[in-house]
Amino acid sequence: MKYKNVVKYLNTPGFVSLLVLINGLLLVGNNLLIVLSRHSTAISTSTVTNYSLQINLLIGLLMIYFSTLLQRAKRNAWVSTLLIYIGTLFYSSYRLFYRHSSNHIAHHYPYRWFSIIVQIIFPVIIIGLLFIGYKNYSTKSDARSFQKASLISLIFIIVTFIYGVSGFTLLDSNSFHQEFSLAEAAHYTIDQLGITTSTNLIPHTQEGRIFLDSLNIASLATMLFVLLAYFAPIKARFITQEIEKTQFKHLLANDPKSNSEDFFKLWPEDKYYFMDEYGFSGLAYRVENGVALVLGSPNGDSAYFSKLIKSFSDLCYGNDWKLSFLHFEPDFKRILEKKGFEIQKIGEEAVVEIDKFISSTISDKYFRNIVNRFNSNGYTSEYFTPPHSKALISRLKTISDEWLSRGRSERGFVMGYFTEEYTNQCDIFVARDQAGTIQAFINIVPANWDKEEVTYDMLRYADTSLGNVNDFILIELIKSIKEKGFSRLNLGLSPLANIEEEKEKGIVPKTMGLVYSNMDRMYSFSGLYRFKNKYEPNWRERYIAYKGGIRGFTKVMNALIKTMKKTAKPNGFKRSRLFRK
Repeated sequence: MKYKNVVKYLNTPGFVSLLVLINGLLLVGNNLLIVLSRHSTAISTSTVTNYSLQINLLIGLLMIYFSTLLQRAKRNAWVSTLLIYIGTLFYSSYRLFYRHSSNHIAHHYPYRWFSIIVQIIFPVIIIGLLFIGYKNYSTKSDARSFQKASLISLIFIIVTFIYGVSGFTLLDSNSFHQEFSLAEAAHYTIDQLGITTSTNLIPHTQEGRIFLDSLNIASLATMLFVLLAYFAPIKARFITQEIEKTQFKHLLANDPKSNSEDFFKLWPEDKYYFMDEYGFSGLAYRVENGVALVLGSPNGDSAYFSKLIKSFSDLCYGNDWKLSFLHFEPDFKRILEKKGFEIQKIGEEAVVEIDKFISSTISDKYFRNIVNRFNSNGYTSEYFTPPHSKALISRLKTISDEWLSRGRSERGFVMGYFTEEYTNQCDIFVARDQAGTIQAFINIVPANWDKEEVTYDMLRYADTSLGNVNDFILIELIKSIKEKGFSRLNLGLSPLANIEEEKEKGIVPKTMGLVYSNMDRMYSFSGLYRFKNKYEPNWRERYIAYKGGIRGFTKVMNALIKTMKKTAKPNGFKRSRLFRK
């Protein structure tokens, strides 16, 4: 068993990348030894040529670079490393055995056996490991970006070539003390490392030195641009996915389990959509900091969820993304556990049963006092459907700006944000004072597929509103949506609610418990829970799924926080509150 584990480890990208890194460092060091040996053995530059040193140094540096990519299981790095090692093996064999066999260096060069180890034995071992473990290298690179970069690079190469030929032709006798034909100028432009040219160009003027330096920089920049493009990981592009989004909307409309909260898979428009091969199920996600954040449970036919997750996991693995699921229901928990995900409760969602609230809860002394107080102060409520007038939007924006000015901030991804475009999609419920001035508002998310449950997004009030206006507007909203035939009102998530009831003793649950205990005073988790709990709601548990223990959990949370804090742009999305109250 231990032997099999050792063999399995030897085939991993991590071990192979370590060997390539060591080989690259040794090759660079070997070059240094060759240079030192010149002084100790008086080997002439005609015996150990400059171009061989340049090639070995370049190969060593490439190996160090490729080792970092192999560690990430990059497919292109596997191909490139294999080609380089095969080429290096033939080149080194020729140079060390055939070419040196008739040269006195074979007898006087003291580091020849070191070169054999670095340039022959290491490549043979690594080539074998690369062939054996080729299936482990599946991380893709962005072919579209590479094609675009190749086109730009070709333009750079042409411009650099014309620049080099023109420079050599114009500066020939003055700067280099020799005449260049067009063919020679082209040759020297292409062969800047002196690999095939028999003489080194020596500039005799400042202009000549500047020209050669600029030509080298232009060539190096072109090669670097191609390398970066070739190995760039596939990144989520902020482009419209009209077909996928249309398919996903169809799933939401026809999935009996779709709820009003699923609207946030469509808005803000910062999500991408992944469908199974038949289009029977799909999920909404966003990639941030190398983490694919899937919002909620998948939608569609649950019989296809397992295959959907497998396909999306393969996509994430190929793109070098870590996969996580956020804010999903208990029903989805078992599927993810079978897939090897770690599950952590993040809080509970409060859902008010409207009939129960109207028949009993509203009779509580607290709510009676709220209703009587606002009625005696002349407060009324009103329901608006889109499109909305500019005057209404303007007043709501004023209230929203005042509300945000009290130290609050907008956040994105899992909730909406205030814009005219978004507000004009939603029904709006407002509270007016005795003078008829709107003092508070709620927007109803337009989840037309859910005929049972209403979810609101923003509940914001003006500085001049009467205290507890949030309770008054919620009471009035519940009455209003009952008349429209709805049976539930979703009050949103209470972060870390009942987190102390978790049975797990792992480090992540303990960390969440510490966060709740030590940061409750700052963020008032318990206060938000008490506010919602007085409506006597049903509490729905919500979870987050991840892999990699505390490090994986931390990476997911950092990616989520960064995504939520994205600043609004005309073609982007604005920050919005994560948790409603």
